[in-house]
Amino acid sequence: MDEEDDDMDGADVGMAATLDNTVKLQKLDEMKCRLKEMEEEVAALRDT
Repeated sequence: MDEEDDDMDGADVGMAATLDNTVKLQKLDEMKCRLKEMEEEVAALRDT
């Protein structure tokens, strides 16, 4: 039974790492979108 517990702990850690990476990727995508928006705003201001 101890081996099963160890396997589950490893799976939990792997899943937590996957979720953490997913959150980081989502935040990165949001930052990229915001950067693009800011670049568009700067370009619009330069045109005026």
